[in-house]
Amino acid sequence: MKKKMIFWTLLGIGILVVIGGLIIAGNLIKIPYTTTETYWAKEPQEVTKTYIEQETYTTTETYYEEVPCVKDIPLSYEVLEEKYSDNFWGTSCNVWVKLKNIDNQAGSFWVEFDVTTTIGSSSTSTNPKYLRSGESYTFNRKFDGKYQDSSYKVHTTTKSEVEMCKVEKERTVVKKRPVTKSKPEVEYKDVQKTKDVVKHQSLFNSWGICKTLSLLCF
Repeated sequence: MKKKMIFWTLLGIGILVVIGGLIIAGNLIKIPYTTTETYWAKEPQEVTKTYIEQETYTTTETYYEEVPCVKDIPLSYEVLEEKYSDNFWGTSCNVWVKLKNIDNQAGSFWVEFDVTTTIGSSSTSTNPKYLRSGESYTFNRKFDGKYQDSSYKVHTTTKSEVEMCKVEKERTVVKKRPVTKSKPEVEYKDVQKTKDVVKHQSLFNSWGICKTLSLLCF
């Protein structure tokens, strides 16, 4: 009886030793396998960016410059008197204007009359009269009919005077203006990728034995 117990005990111990050895050997033997992993990588991408740049350009602009110029202007005068009168019978009238040359130069003066009488309207001009500076003269005209209304216009010779005049000119100038431009640039962006990697697992893990004997596998 004792011999049988010793036999079974030794047999059990032997079996355990064999199993333990197999487990150790199975964990030491690594089997390679391929799997897919996800990872992030920076990938270059070409983008178009806009920017503002000050650009020079030439243009023509107008400006005014004061230069001496000769102008013909009428002589200055003063109206001393303007009157009219009808004759005794009312068959005619006289209209006159007395002028004085107040300019610093002598010249000719004449008067253009527009007169309305009971007979009708008429226009006439006097003969030119040369007046020295400060001299005066009465310009007179006779019209048929009784006076009703009148107007007149004084004409004179002109004189030349030098004045400063504004003259329009052009010039070429260089200016700047904002211009929108674009250029390509390379940017790096995070992109999710996958890759195949080779890993190793124990022989027992590849067989699924460690799922049962998880405490014995490492």
